[in-house]
Amino acid sequence: MRYLGIFLCAALGIGAGSPDKADKRSSHGRRSVEVMHSHRHKLSKRRRSRDRKSCGSKVYSLLSDGTFERGLSAFQVYYHEGVGGAAEVNGDLSVRIDDKSSERYKVQLLHNISINEGETYSLCYDAKASSRRKMMVDIDSGPTAYASLSGQQFIKRIGRRYKHIKFTFTAQQTDPDARVAFNLGLEDADVHLDNIGLYPGKKCGTPTPEPPDPDLEPDPYEPGQGDPNFHIYLAFGQSNMEGTGVYTPEDNLNNPRAQVFHNFGCANLGRDYGVWYSAEPPYFGCWGGYGVADGFVEALLDQSPSTVTIGLVPAAIGGSDIALWEKGAPIGRGNIGTEKIPPQFAGGYDWLLDLARKATETGVIKGIIFHQGETNTANPQWKYQVQQIVSDLKADLHLGSIPFLAGELLHVSEGGCCGIHNPEINQLPDLIPNAHVISAGGLEGADVAHFTRESYKAFGVRYAETMAKLVYPPSPSELLSVCGAPTDDPNAPSFTKDFRLTGRFGASNDRVCYTWPGSSMAFRFSGTSASLELQNDARLRFQVEVDGNRNDLWVEPGLQSYILASDLEDGVHTVKLTRLTESFTAVSSLVAAPSVQGELLAPPPAPERTLLFLGDSITAGYGVEGADQTCSYAHETSHPLKAYAGLTAEALGADAHLIAWSGIGLWRSYGEETPVSPTMQVRQGLTLANETQAIWDAARFQPEAVIVNLGTNDFWNGDGGQYEQALAGFLAQLMVDYPTGPIYLVISPMLSGAVREGQASILRAREGGRIKVLDLGLNLASNGFGCDYHPNIVTQQQMADRLIEVLKQDLGW
Repeated sequence: MRYLGIFLCAALGIGAGSPDKADKRSSHGRRSVEVMHSHRHKLSKRRRSRDRKSCGSKVYSLLSDGTFERGLSAFQVYYHEGVGGAAEVNGDLSVRIDDKSSERYKVQLLHNISINEGETYSLCYDAKASSRRKMMVDIDSGPTAYASLSGQQFIKRIGRRYKHIKFTFTAQQTDPDARVAFNLGLEDADVHLDNIGLYPGKKCGTPTPEPPDPDLEPDPYEPGQGDPNFHIYLAFGQSNMEGTGVYTPEDNLNNPRAQVFHNFGCANLGRDYGVWYSAEPPYFGCWGGYGVADGFVEALLDQSPSTVTIGLVPAAIGGSDIALWEKGAPIGRGNIGTEKIPPQFAGGYDWLLDLARKATETGVIKGIIFHQGETNTANPQWKYQVQQIVSDLKADLHLGSIPFLAGELLHVSEGGCCGIHNPEINQLPDLIPNAHVISAGGLEGADVAHFTRESYKAFGVRYAETMAKLVYPPSPSELLSVCGAPTDDPNAPSFTKDFRLTGRFGASNDRVCYTWPGSSMAFRFSGTSASLELQNDARLRFQVEVDGNRNDLWVEPGLQSYILASDLEDGVHTVKLTRLTESFTAVSSLVAAPSVQGELLAPPPAPERTLLFLGDSITAGYGVEGADQTCSYAHETSHPLKAYAGLTAEALGADAHLIAWSGIGLWRSYGEETPVSPTMQVRQGLTLANETQAIWDAARFQPEAVIVNLGTNDFWNGDGGQYEQALAGFLAQLMVDYPTGPIYLVISPMLSGAVREGQASILRAREGGRIKVLDLGLNLASNGFGCDYHPNIVTQQQMADRLIEVLKQDLGW
């Protein structure tokens, strides 16, 4: 195995401060991020085969050792809210990015440096990507202002082969806490980096590698090869996790699927340290009580597959300071509660780490539950300490981004002494990937700091419900059992008669499910107010239209009732609810008839005119409400009803199905050299956009015209590959599915020059009979841009105007 040769070198006196928090420039909900770094990897003697340029430069005063034979050390990789991935060192630095993000700064590689005003430096590095993409590099002022110190943001396009890149700049001010910042967001192509160096002047160089530290022993730990069906959950914190409730013999679960890894040698219990026992209280130590973890284990048994064993690794100490759980045991032994730590460990972190490593010889760690804070109430540094503890645990145990659940403290309204700390707890999801806060709302206290036994049990259920959703999501077959049939199936729920549903809805006995943007449900009532019960897998944006007046509605995960109209004049009203968020985010479900203050009436009649749009981000309205091209995808700026398809349907009074998915192509999707993700040839035949078993019956919706706007992403790197062959097969299927009416092929407004002419030539070669080619115009800079250079409202309206004119003429509308 090769290890990363990453280095920063500069003139004498250039050094590095300690790494700090990630960039906070985003105006969206940013998740500050886990530092993914290597810990004392076993060193490799094999050297890189690629030649290195040499100038004999030396590394000065840096936290890294120049060649990074020992891992990432002083570098930090941050993943912000909504962006998954991982960083690995294996000959170079591989930064995996699972999803596109809304800003460049949502995935970052950082290293602290020191620079002097007026001096010239060159940042040199090798870079490649899993597919062609852009990458931005800057020198910024770090922990507070994040201002650019280079006077520019250096953007370079990289491809699948390593490219040696040099960025020369003159420092605009002196800053001992400056940072080199590789901003990797906006695109989801993985990035590989190597040979990073900061040099004085305008030339690149090579550092003199530091000799390895003889006192640094390689970490021998490797994750165990435990049973993949033995699922381990770590539990740590203070007294509410340890438990203060009185347990009874009935709390012995007597279920072989529930096991506890004992954390102490207890003669009174006949238990030895580091041995699995059937789940019988006390779970923590020799004398613990009933707590959060007891309720968690019991509830998770019912919410996990019957083939899975639940194993708890407990390590909680009543009254313990959060510092007891920090790596390096900063408060050490002799503090409150430390007498409960086995004497061979200096602090809580080493104890928990040892238990977890031993436990993985039997199973696989799936998640972490945590409850602590009473000892550190209202300390603003607490959340950062927790962030670092979780980061260290995940790195030392090779856990990746497993769920981390933290519970609130007893609310002040319930007499809690420390509920003022809950705002700090509720910031953890902004700091830790895959972190979630478990509400303590409505739970009663036994005293000012602790919960009652009944509340512990209810609290544990809340932990288990969240963990089960994250670790044991429904399988595709389970999803189909809920949402698989078309809406006119005889088994569809009876309440569907109260709505006019537009779009693709899958129905079952108790709900209808939908994913495609632009899907809508309309109803009528006589009265003054109306609400609707919805279930969603994520936070989504909808539009509510009441008698023509439109407003946004944000729906939250889970099953909730939403007021759509209130305080209306008593009379007949029409309400329409339309999903705006794209399909890849989540599944939405409608579970009941509207609840009205008054009388529910027959739904509004369906219009006679019908259209089908098949497209990508242009049709989905990606970034149409964005201020300019510098933003990226966000629910707040994407709006399918303000894209040309939605505008056309509204102007013509037509019901439209919008089958649109950002980044999709006919042969391949954006960023792919060859096909990887499902293309529109697959997705256009689905009821639910991301469920390949939910097949849509085209006979159920026969549009008067089909509009196809696809190809932008097939040509993303200038070469359309097998787009022409894919188009031929796609059109053949459309001709069968929709045997009457014109099929319009739109030339991409986002392609230009020879590439656009190439796509247009392919489309025109298919023209004839029912197949027609449309040029709805170019995405012109004079109109301005939406996010990521997509058409804004001005351009989308111009496209719609042209299409409306054509449809009126061809269809006689």
